[in-house]
Amino acid sequence: MCVIGTPGVGKTWLAVRLAAILDVPHIDLDAFKLQPERKLASPEELTAAVSSVITTDRWLLDGNWNDDELADLAWSRAEALVWVDYPRWQVMAQVGARSVWWALTRHEHHGWRERPSSWFSPNRPIRRSWKMHAGYRRRYSSMIASRADLTTVRLASRSQARRLLASPPLATKR
Repeated sequence: MCVIGTPGVGKTWLAVRLAAILDVPHIDLDAFKLQPERKLASPEELTAAVSSVITTDRWLLDGNWNDDELADLAWSRAEALVWVDYPRWQVMAQVGARSVWWALTRHEHHGWRERPSSWFSPNRPIRRSWKMHAGYRRRYSSMIASRADLTTVRLASRSQARRLLASPPLATKR
């Protein structure tokens, strides 16, 4: 199963809970993609890491896909795709609150810490979420439209996410 959505929408929050309910391993794509100081892994490293996961029987992978071929590879092995597609205002409220919390608690996320002085840098979550929201929505709409074989659940609100957790899909592998 794959969980996708705009940066800061709550993919990992949902995926961790859904994986626990379904009793499957949760894999955060950021753990493969992000190196210290938000440097990105090479395409070859990312492909190898994702391939090692999706060849197993049971998994739930969450993250954003910058590589359509790699996304297609993972999606072809998933029985279901959950698209967390909240409105921009809600995403920005969530990513803002998370950034403040992470800065206050000095939370480390895949080798980097949130610092208020960098909140509006191009590669930081607040600015990235604002900039990428519409683009990810168009891109994922197009990618999903070309995958009629893939069961897709599109969540447009937190209440829909809560309902999904209360009654999750049973399919977790192919």
